[in-house]
Amino acid sequence: MAFRPEDLGRLREVFAGKGLLVSGGISSPVEQFCCYSVYNFLKTSKNEKVIWVAADDSYEKVQRIFSDYGYNIKPYLDRFLFIDLISLKSGAEVKESERVKYVQDPGNLTELAMAVSEHMETGKVGMIIMYLMNSLLLYNELPRALEFARVMVARAFEKKFVFIGAAIEGEHDEKAHIGIRLAMDALLEVEETHLHVVGAKDMDSFSYSFEKDGLKAERAKEKFDRAKILS
Repeated sequence: MAFRPEDLGRLREVFAGKGLLVSGGISSPVEQFCCYSVYNFLKTSKNEKVIWVAADDSYEKVQRIFSDYGYNIKPYLDRFLFIDLISLKSGAEVKESERVKYVQDPGNLTELAMAVSEHMETGKVGMIIMYLMNSLLLYNELPRALEFARVMVARAFEKKFVFIGAAIEGEHDEKAHIGIRLAMDALLEVEETHLHVVGAKDMDSFSYSFEKDGLKAERAKEKFDRAKILS
């Protein structure tokens, strides 16, 4: 079945039980698309939770990023669970709470997996976002980072949540990017004006723009080369 424009606002339903890589170049709005996806999910669901795994930013900074994009997640913070990989390593003062967990060593993926499990025990989780996958490679060898991604995809299948891994192209070599892509079930490539949803055998392309409190998309009029998008 073809991916439809409205499905961009239904990632939880469309990719339930799967891993989705959201990827783009340095100047692409990957961050805004991830923030929109979380905000839209929290706004339209009633009970399910989100786990945001932040490799580079604190809980307070991520809230500000959402706000800068115009997404008010404050009404949903009871369902916005957070894992911070950077604050303890940077020596920042932290205060752990039920919603926020801190990982001592981002190179210890067992510790990270335990933090994810502890959050999942608090209730039904519909979406987990790893932002950014690139940063896992700063603290871990490629095989260990790929093992973590595959474990998360397997857990997504078991628990029927969507695991979204965000990545910026160009920071690591092609081998690393291809490895991360192969560890996931599908790819959503973000460009400045187009989104491409790439499956195992097909691709659907859309023109899009971020509107106030939402995302507007329609099927692209241009023809895009799937092989080129994947290269």
